[in-house]
Amino acid sequence: MLYRLFHILAWPFARWRLRFAARGTRHVPATGGVILAANHASFADPILIGCAVTSRPIFFMAKEELFRVPVFGFVIRLVNALPIRRGGVNRRALEEFAGLTRDGSRALLVFPEGTRTTDGSLGPAKRGVGALCRAARVPIIPTLILGTYELWPRWRLFPRWRGRIEVRFGAPVQWSDDELNASGDPSGALATLIMKRISDLHATDEPPLGFREGYRAILRRPTAGAGGVPSDVAAGRLE
Repeated sequence: MLYRLFHILAWPFARWRLRFAARGTRHVPATGGVILAANHASFADPILIGCAVTSRPIFFMAKEELFRVPVFGFVIRLVNALPIRRGGVNRRALEEFAGLTRDGSRALLVFPEGTRTTDGSLGPAKRGVGALCRAARVPIIPTLILGTYELWPRWRLFPRWRGRIEVRFGAPVQWSDDELNASGDPSGALATLIMKRISDLHATDEPPLGFREGYRAILRRPTAGAGGVPSDVAAGRLE
C-alpha cells in the first residue's frame, strides 16, 4: 500500500520537475516473474525506473549498508529494496533472489554493471547478474535510464531534482543455452549480451507514455499483490 501511495505521488512530481518520460512500457509484463536489467548511473535509478513501471511494483537489490543510512534507508525500504552484501557469489542467495521471480509473483530490477558509473557511460557487466538471470529463467527486459547521472552523480552528496529523465524498455533478451555454453563462460556471456541490449536502446524510437495514460494505469493497479520486502530473504552476495 505504501509503495502504491509513493508511486501515485512520484509520477506527477517526476513529470513536473524532471520532465520524465517512459518509452516501451508495453514490453514490461503486468503479471508473472520478470527481471528488469538496467544501466546504473545514480542512487535515483531504482525509484525512477519503478516510477516508469505503471503496471506493477518492482523490487531491487541494494547494498546492505545503505539500509542503515538515516532517511535514505527508510525510503529504499518503502520502494521494495532487498539487502545484498558484496564480496563474492553466495549461491544460496542467488537461488533466493532468482526464486522471487521464478515463482511468478515479482518483478526484480538488477544492474548488470554492479555499481554506479563514474562518468555517465555504460560500464562492463558483472557475471553474477548473468548467473542470476540464468537461474531465474524468466523474461529479461533491457532497460536504459537517461539523465540521472546529471541529476545525481556518485560524487554529489544530494540530488539536484531538476533535469530531464527518460526510461526506455526493450523487448525481452533472446538467448539460448547452447550459445552461452559455447562461450566457455555462460553467465559472463549472458551478462555481456544484456548490456548490449541495454546499449541498443539509445536508438529506440518508441513514443513516450502519456501522463494521463500512465497515471490511470497506476490508479487502476490492484493493491493486492503489491507485496513488500520479503522477510525470508537474507542479505546475499553477488559479484
